[in-house]
Amino acid sequence: MNSLNNKPSTKHRHNITYLQEWGQWERKDGYLVREKRRYSFCGDCGYRKNLRSEEIETVGGNDLQMHPINFLNASEIKIANHILKELYKSNNKKRWNSWKDSLFKKWNFGLVEITIDKLHMHGFIIKRKRKDKTRINHWNLHRILFNEDFMVSIESFLKINKVKKQKWEEVPFPSLSPAGLGNAKILFDLILTNQKHYNNGGALIECTNGEKLVFPKSSGNSYLKIIRSLHGLYQLTISERHLFLKEFSQEFFSDTKLFSKSDRDKLDRIVGGIEKFGLLQSRNEVLISGTFSWEWDGEIGNSMAFKNYLALPRDMVSEIKLTKWQGKRLLIIENQDLFISVAKGNVLNKNEWIILFGSGYLSTEEYTVVGELISLGLQQIYFWCDLDPYGYFIADNFIKNTNTNIPIYLFGFNSNWFSKLPVYKELLQTDKSEIDKLLKEDIPFQIKEVLFMMKETGFKGEQEYFINFLDRKTFEETILAESIKLN
Repeated sequence: MNSLNNKPSTKHRHNITYLQEWGQWERKDGYLVREKRRYSFCGDCGYRKNLRSEEIETVGGNDLQMHPINFLNASEIKIANHILKELYKSNNKKRWNSWKDSLFKKWNFGLVEITIDKLHMHGFIIKRKRKDKTRINHWNLHRILFNEDFMVSIESFLKINKVKKQKWEEVPFPSLSPAGLGNAKILFDLILTNQKHYNNGGALIECTNGEKLVFPKSSGNSYLKIIRSLHGLYQLTISERHLFLKEFSQEFFSDTKLFSKSDRDKLDRIVGGIEKFGLLQSRNEVLISGTFSWEWDGEIGNSMAFKNYLALPRDMVSEIKLTKWQGKRLLIIENQDLFISVAKGNVLNKNEWIILFGSGYLSTEEYTVVGELISLGLQQIYFWCDLDPYGYFIADNFIKNTNTNIPIYLFGFNSNWFSKLPVYKELLQTDKSEIDKLLKEDIPFQIKEVLFMMKETGFKGEQEYFINFLDRKTFEETILAESIKLN
């Protein structure tokens, strides 16, 4: 048999078969390019002749998968959503020549091309081109295909729910090490009792006092959340640890908001008091950073004697009187990690600013502190909240409850910050309902713009990711420039 590169054999008539296959991806000018290789092949003697390639595929060569909302504007997002959804539904079998006319009728020609080019450049879309036989070195777009390597990102963008269940949903009753005495034994027995109910086919929770709670099918995963939280309490008890609500939710549900206050109250009813098992009802201190002094029980205190920030016991707040405060601006931060990062990072002048940690809606004690500051000449209040509808509600609720003439601002709640977030979380149905309500209200256009982006993309942002934006040298200027006046 002749080798592949030999000249044609003269001893027989070739049995020619025409074959083609896609070659390997090669990096070229920032893109990945591959050719469809064509050749003729004799099945009898092995003779092979390479033919000129007439098809190529190209795709952006960036290995970092950015979310489309980071590189598309609002109009382009709509087009991208339509294009990727059509490709996804057709399993990449859309023919460009027969499809493009309907796209260009629905949207501006240039905008469609720009959107496709951006998706192509960032790796979401592969362009397949055929050689133009009438022009030298020219390739015509033949098809566009979604990049299967980006499948997870595409399904996330299209809000196609293929998310795997968390382990605690699939295995609600993992094996437990036998407990000793006391609270650990109480929880251990309670979990085993409810496991028997589960094995018998009932979504039934038996409480420590013998009461039985039935969870209907319409309650979704509420039953599994309670079972998971019982295991969480057990882990806290045997390790002798204590957590607050958000910390507990993050550790055992991988989400600071998945285990809610209503879940906590339900758990409290089941175990007969959650604090003795390690889940604390609420934070016992008011965290504050700045330059100020106070009077309590005839004694004078000064914040300068404390490093970074001060933790005032909640039961002490109503008994103290602030006597002096240096700054004129107050920054209220919803996330504790972010509060600590700002306070420890010294990114704000303590003689100009005071920083208060407010976990969600302000508590009575936090309102008391703000009232004291107002009486000492506070001039501006800034809220730094999560990028979700409740972030706006927190600031708006403060305005309604205080009825103050002091300017109130919402910081970082704009499309620029939303598009820069490195991580997004999917909107819950309750989030979507609140967004729809807000969009009907008379609120600043910058906030409406962000809410529209949330609605279009199906995502929201949480404060812990804002830490990446802190720049010590320009942070104060950033707050003043990126804040929206609410009153």
